[in-house]
Amino acid sequence: MDAKVLNQFLDRYIDVYVERPCACCSVCSLVLFLLSALSILSGLMEIENRAGAWTVWDGTATQWNLAYNLAIEAARTSGDASKYYSLSSGGRRLHGSQAGGFLDLALPTVAGDGLALPWGRTQSPRLASQVVAGRGLQDSTEEGALEEVSIYVWYKTNEEATGTIFTPEALQEMCRLEAKMNLSGGIYDSPIITFYGNTSMSEKHFRSTYLWDCLLLSKASVDATVTELKESVKQVGPMSPYARFVHPSFASTGLSAYTRTVIMKRVPQEEVVNLDLPIREHLGRHYGFFQDGYYHSSAYIGEDDRFVESGPLRVRLFSSGVNEFGTMIGPDFLLAFGSIIFVWVVMAFHLQSVFLASCGIFQIIMSLPVACIFYRMFQIDYFEFLHILIVYLVLGIGADDIFVLADTFRHVSGDIAPVKVQGAYSKEVLHKVLRKAYIRTASAIFNTSFTTAVAFLSCSISKAMPMRTCGWYAAICIVLNFVFTITYTPAFLAIWHYRIAGKRCCCPSWSLRPEAVLVQMATPRKKRAGLVEIFIEKL
Repeated sequence: MDAKVLNQFLDRYIDVYVERPCACCSVCSLVLFLLSALSILSGLMEIENRAGAWTVWDGTATQWNLAYNLAIEAARTSGDASKYYSLSSGGRRLHGSQAGGFLDLALPTVAGDGLALPWGRTQSPRLASQVVAGRGLQDSTEEGALEEVSIYVWYKTNEEATGTIFTPEALQEMCRLEAKMNLSGGIYDSPIITFYGNTSMSEKHFRSTYLWDCLLLSKASVDATVTELKESVKQVGPMSPYARFVHPSFASTGLSAYTRTVIMKRVPQEEVVNLDLPIREHLGRHYGFFQDGYYHSSAYIGEDDRFVESGPLRVRLFSSGVNEFGTMIGPDFLLAFGSIIFVWVVMAFHLQSVFLASCGIFQIIMSLPVACIFYRMFQIDYFEFLHILIVYLVLGIGADDIFVLADTFRHVSGDIAPVKVQGAYSKEVLHKVLRKAYIRTASAIFNTSFTTAVAFLSCSISKAMPMRTCGWYAAICIVLNFVFTITYTPAFLAIWHYRIAGKRCCCPSWSLRPEAVLVQMATPRKKRAGLVEIFIEKL
């Protein structure tokens, strides 16, 4: 296509915006709104948390875990309790601390729909058999009626983690904290049953067998139990039933600044969210923006060390039954909305027009759902919260694109059509100004958008699937912002020039501005040097 044809096409294209700016703006706004509504209502932007999405499947550790989980599942389905328990204990030692400390039981490792063993190294084959064969310790109920919940409570002495956690006062505080839970019939694995209980080891795993009086134990009683624990860990090592409660150095020092409790139960789905509520209320933990002087919305994030103070202890809590993502997404989206408002204020200040800022923000935000349509057209069926964070990227790039076009329009106006009396240009003059500004802007924005989109497309080499798809989505959003800037922005820029420029910021009249009187120049006006040009000239 030769230059003459391109110039004719560009002239006709600019004429549409100059002759019918309101119609162009209305049509573009309607198309963006309908496409966005289609994307949202059809569920194209539905956030999905897919299990294993972040797994690097060809990684060595992943292959080990897959093989381990397959062996666990095979042992569970075969009913071989001894093999099942041997694999479970060995896997926990493999993936946990070398000396079998309490941290290697942070999460259950048993695959499948059975109830995972939270205690790992208990020497109770009968109990292990109950879990393997019965798939949990609850009475038989309708399949799918109950949901398995695991609550983890970690304790430590102080922020520096010095001294020992096994003191009468600390144990009493643990007992009072855990006594608030109504977990009759669940699985309970805690040092409290070792220090307060008087039944056999297998029976101690059932909370209903213990009377929760939480009396202050004598120091002699606590020391005697600690000695028993130390001897067991020292002789048996990680296979000791007490190794999971103590720090790896406990066998040599007799001191452990940490311990932990695991509580597991199957409950109706409506009770899952509030199962750990008594402990959270006791610790003063709730969902909100400001807690302990920190900016977060989770009820499970503590202070600098992620623990919170509770009497003589510091406690950290987590529940697998709480959907942290679903609970926190609302407040987090309020922060995103605040970012949008902030960008709108900056745009209004820079462009000196609320109208231009509002149309620009509309264009930027609509690019997200519209981009999702093209994203799904590439047969990509994964969309998660990481993709929503692209809004911050789009706000910056989209606003910058609009700044470039608006600033270029103003600079070109001053260069080729300076005004003596303020007003709107005639259609012929506006055509010249908008055409020249359009040519300058389109090439500049294309270069920056193209290089940025290619940079995000480089995420294609990532082995993590969410990173790849997020890069593709970001690239589509950037390209669409370029397209919207060269199609939608000229329309509302022309409306602003004809009707709003120079009027008051709040609620300006919609009437047409009077025609401007141009300065008659005998010679072309010298272009004013910018800051960059001035800096280079002085070098």
